[in-house]
Amino acid sequence: MRKLLGTALVVAGTVVPGVAAAQMGHDMGGMPKHEFGVDVFAAYQKPSGGSGGLLVATPVDVRVGFVSSGSMMFETRSSFSFASGGGTFIGFNPGVNVLFRIGQGTGNHNLMGRYFTVGADINVQSFKITGLPSASGAVIAINGGVGTRMAYGSAATRIELFGRYLLKNTKLGSPNTLQVGARLGLSLWH
Repeated sequence: MRKLLGTALVVAGTVVPGVAAAQMGHDMGGMPKHEFGVDVFAAYQKPSGGSGGLLVATPVDVRVGFVSSGSMMFETRSSFSFASGGGTFIGFNPGVNVLFRIGQGTGNHNLMGRYFTVGADINVQSFKITGLPSASGAVIAINGGVGTRMAYGSAATRIELFGRYLLKNTKLGSPNTLQVGARLGLSLWH
Protein backbone atom coordinates (compact mmCIF):
# COMPACT_ATOMS: atom_id res chain seq x y z
CA MET A 1 0.00 0.00 0.00
CA ARG A 2 2.87 2.38 0.78
CA LYS A 3 4.30 1.66 -2.67
CA LEU A 4 0.95 2.53 -4.29
CA LEU A 5 0.63 5.80 -2.36
CA GLY A 6 4.26 6.68 -3.08
CA THR A 7 3.78 6.03 -6.80
CA ALA A 8 0.62 8.18 -6.83
CA LEU A 9 2.49 11.05 -5.17
CA VAL A 10 5.41 10.80 -7.60
CA VAL A 11 3.04 10.80 -10.61
CA ALA A 12 1.12 13.79 -9.22
CA GLY A 13 4.39 15.60 -8.52
CA THR A 14 5.56 15.19 -12.11
CA VAL A 15 2.26 15.68 -13.97
CA VAL A 16 0.74 18.67 -12.13
CA PRO A 17 3.69 21.09 -12.64
CA GLY A 18 3.79 20.16 -16.35
CA VAL A 19 0.08 20.85 -16.73
CA ALA A 20 0.42 24.18 -14.93
CA ALA A 21 3.41 25.20 -17.08
CA ALA A 22 1.57 24.22 -20.25
CA GLN A 23 -1.43 26.27 -19.11
CA MET A 24 0.66 29.36 -18.47
CA GLY A 25 2.41 29.10 -21.85
CA HIS A 26 -0.72 28.27 -23.86
CA ASP A 27 -1.96 30.90 -26.29
CA MET A 28 -5.59 31.22 -25.27
CA GLY A 29 -6.40 32.52 -28.77
CA GLY A 30 -6.33 28.93 -30.19
CA MET A 31 -8.60 26.02 -29.36
CA PRO A 32 -7.30 23.93 -26.43
CA LYS A 33 -7.43 20.13 -26.66
CA HIS A 34 -7.92 19.23 -23.00
CA GLU A 35 -9.46 20.54 -19.79
CA PHE A 36 -7.72 19.39 -16.60
CA GLY A 37 -9.41 19.86 -13.24
CA VAL A 38 -9.95 18.83 -9.64
CA ASP A 39 -13.11 19.06 -7.55
CA VAL A 40 -14.28 18.96 -3.96
CA PHE A 41 -17.86 18.06 -3.11
CA ALA A 42 -20.52 17.83 -0.45
CA ALA A 43 -23.65 15.69 -0.81
CA TYR A 44 -26.61 14.33 1.08
CA GLN A 45 -26.47 10.53 0.80
CA LYS A 46 -29.50 8.28 1.41
CA PRO A 47 -29.17 4.48 1.13
CA SER A 48 -32.44 2.56 0.59
CA GLY A 49 -33.71 1.21 3.90
CA GLY A 50 -31.21 3.28 5.89
CA SER A 51 -30.61 6.70 7.36
CA GLY A 52 -29.25 9.55 5.25
CA GLY A 53 -26.24 11.65 6.05
CA LEU A 54 -23.75 14.23 4.83
CA LEU A 55 -20.80 13.13 2.69
CA VAL A 56 -17.85 15.51 2.06
CA ALA A 57 -14.79 14.62 -0.04
CA THR A 58 -11.68 16.37 -1.33
CA PRO A 59 -10.62 15.84 -4.06
CA VAL A 60 -13.61 13.89 -5.31
CA ASP A 61 -12.53 13.89 -8.92
CA VAL A 62 -9.50 14.42 -11.02
CA ARG A 63 -10.91 15.34 -14.45
CA VAL A 64 -9.56 15.23 -17.99
CA GLY A 65 -11.93 16.65 -20.61
CA PHE A 66 -11.55 16.29 -24.36
CA VAL A 67 -12.54 19.64 -25.90
CA SER A 68 -14.43 19.72 -29.20
CA SER A 69 -15.50 22.61 -31.39
CA GLY A 70 -19.17 21.62 -30.96
CA SER A 71 -21.45 21.90 -27.95
CA MET A 72 -20.62 18.38 -26.63
CA MET A 73 -17.47 17.37 -24.73
CA PHE A 74 -16.35 14.05 -23.19
CA GLU A 75 -14.73 14.02 -19.77
CA THR A 76 -13.09 11.26 -17.74
CA ARG A 77 -13.28 11.49 -13.96
CA SER A 78 -11.49 9.38 -11.37
CA SER A 79 -10.86 9.31 -7.66
CA PHE A 80 -8.97 7.15 -5.19
CA SER A 81 -10.03 6.46 -1.59
CA PHE A 82 -8.15 4.98 1.32
CA ALA A 83 -9.32 4.69 4.93
CA SER A 84 -7.90 2.85 7.93
CA GLY A 85 -8.84 2.41 11.56
CA GLY A 86 -10.76 -0.69 12.64
CA GLY A 87 -9.97 -2.06 9.20
CA THR A 88 -8.88 -0.95 5.76
CA PHE A 89 -10.90 0.41 2.83
CA ILE A 90 -9.47 1.00 -0.66
CA GLY A 91 -11.56 2.35 -3.52
CA PHE A 92 -10.94 3.44 -7.09
CA ASN A 93 -13.69 5.18 -9.02
CA PRO A 94 -13.19 5.72 -12.79
CA GLY A 95 -16.00 7.15 -14.90
CA VAL A 96 -16.93 9.06 -18.02
CA ASN A 97 -19.32 11.98 -18.49
CA VAL A 98 -20.63 13.89 -21.49
CA LEU A 99 -21.00 17.67 -21.07
CA PHE A 100 -23.48 19.61 -23.22
CA ARG A 101 -23.18 23.40 -23.43
CA ILE A 102 -26.43 25.24 -22.66
CA GLY A 103 -26.85 28.27 -24.92
CA GLN A 104 -23.88 30.30 -26.07
CA GLY A 105 -20.71 30.12 -24.02
CA THR A 106 -18.66 33.16 -23.18
CA GLY A 107 -14.99 33.89 -22.85
CA ASN A 108 -12.09 31.71 -23.93
CA HIS A 109 -12.94 29.21 -26.67
CA ASN A 110 -16.64 29.33 -25.89
CA LEU A 111 -15.93 27.04 -22.88
CA MET A 112 -17.24 29.37 -20.19
CA GLY A 113 -20.90 29.30 -19.31
CA ARG A 114 -23.60 26.81 -18.38
CA TYR A 115 -23.69 23.09 -19.18
CA PHE A 116 -25.48 19.91 -18.22
CA THR A 117 -23.82 16.53 -17.87
CA VAL A 118 -24.71 12.84 -17.74
CA GLY A 119 -22.42 9.93 -17.07
CA ALA A 120 -21.63 6.63 -15.42
CA ASP A 121 -18.88 5.31 -13.19
CA ILE A 122 -17.82 2.15 -11.43
CA ASN A 123 -16.66 2.15 -7.82
CA VAL A 124 -14.16 -0.70 -7.36
CA GLN A 125 -13.82 -1.44 -3.63
CA SER A 126 -11.84 -3.67 -1.34
CA PHE A 127 -12.23 -3.63 2.42
CA LYS A 128 -11.26 -5.58 5.48
CA ILE A 129 -12.96 -4.89 8.80
CA THR A 130 -11.14 -6.20 11.86
CA GLY A 131 -12.59 -9.57 12.86
CA LEU A 132 -14.54 -10.08 9.61
CA PRO A 133 -13.56 -11.62 6.25
CA SER A 134 -12.38 -9.23 3.55
CA ALA A 135 -14.67 -8.31 0.66
CA SER A 136 -14.17 -6.75 -2.73
CA GLY A 137 -16.33 -5.90 -5.69
CA ALA A 138 -17.74 -3.08 -7.77
CA VAL A 139 -20.71 -0.74 -7.53
CA ILE A 140 -22.05 0.85 -10.72
CA ALA A 141 -23.42 4.41 -10.58
CA ILE A 142 -25.16 6.80 -12.97
CA ASN A 143 -25.12 10.57 -12.56
CA GLY A 144 -26.36 13.82 -13.99
CA GLY A 145 -25.97 17.48 -13.19
CA VAL A 146 -26.06 21.09 -14.26
CA GLY A 147 -23.20 23.52 -13.81
CA THR A 148 -21.31 26.55 -14.97
CA ARG A 149 -17.73 27.55 -15.67
CA MET A 150 -16.61 31.07 -14.72
CA ALA A 151 -13.32 32.67 -15.76
CA TYR A 152 -10.68 32.85 -13.02
CA GLY A 153 -7.61 34.42 -14.61
CA SER A 154 -6.45 32.05 -17.35
CA ALA A 155 -8.29 29.20 -15.60
CA ALA A 156 -11.93 28.67 -14.66
CA THR A 157 -13.93 27.73 -11.59
CA ARG A 158 -16.66 25.15 -11.98
CA ILE A 159 -19.78 24.84 -9.86
CA GLU A 160 -22.00 21.83 -10.48
CA LEU A 161 -25.22 20.62 -8.82
CA PHE A 162 -25.53 16.86 -9.29
CA GLY A 163 -27.50 13.74 -8.54
CA ARG A 164 -25.90 10.28 -8.46
CA TYR A 165 -27.57 6.88 -8.08
CA LEU A 166 -25.46 3.91 -6.97
CA LEU A 167 -26.88 0.45 -7.76
CA LYS A 168 -26.90 -2.18 -5.03
CA ASN A 169 -24.31 -4.93 -4.78
CA THR A 170 -25.50 -7.75 -2.51
CA LYS A 171 -22.01 -9.31 -2.35
CA LEU A 172 -20.68 -6.11 -0.77
CA GLY A 173 -23.85 -5.47 1.24
CA SER A 174 -24.21 -2.14 -0.57
CA PRO A 175 -27.83 -0.93 -1.03
CA ASN A 176 -29.19 1.35 -3.76
CA THR A 177 -28.04 4.81 -2.72
CA LEU A 178 -29.04 8.29 -3.86
CA GLN A 179 -26.62 11.23 -3.57
CA VAL A 180 -27.63 14.85 -4.18
CA GLY A 181 -25.03 17.58 -3.82
CA ALA A 182 -22.67 20.17 -5.25
CA ARG A 183 -19.13 20.11 -6.67
CA LEU A 184 -16.72 23.04 -6.70
CA GLY A 185 -13.66 22.75 -8.91
CA LEU A 186 -10.85 24.46 -10.77
CA SER A 187 -10.08 23.85 -14.47
CA LEU A 188 -7.00 24.49 -16.63
CA TRP A 189 -6.70 24.03 -20.40
CA HIS A 190 -3.94 22.65 -22.61
